Amino acid sequence: MLTIRIEKEMIRRLGINPSIVYGELKNQLAEGVCKRGLKFNDFFPCTVDRLKEETTLSAEQQRNALKILEDKGIIEQALVGLPRVRHFKLIYTGIIAEEEI
Repeated sequence: MLTIRIEKEMIRRLGINPSIVYGELKNQLAEGVCKRGLKFNDFFPCTVDRLKEETTLSAEQQRNALKILEDKGIIEQALVGLPRVRHFKLIYTGIIAEEEI
C-alpha cells in the first residue's frame, strides 16, 4: 500500500473524492510503469474493488469522482475485454491552474 499524494489545489477545485481517486490512479500507473513496462500515456486497468480497497470509496463515490475527472478532461476511461474491466488514461499530470478547471 502506497501513500496517496494529492494536490491541495485539486481538492479546492474538484473536491476530496476526485482528488483521492486521481492520486490513487497515479499510484497505479506508476506501479504499471515499473512492474509491467507501461508507458505513462498508456491505458491501465483498475477495478472497482481494487480502487475501493486502496481508497475506501464505495462504487458510487468512485463513479461520481470519475465523472468529475472525466468531464474536466483529467482522465479518459474505457471498458476493455470480457469480462469488461475499467481502464484509465491520465491526461493531466501536474499542478492544476485556475484556467484549467
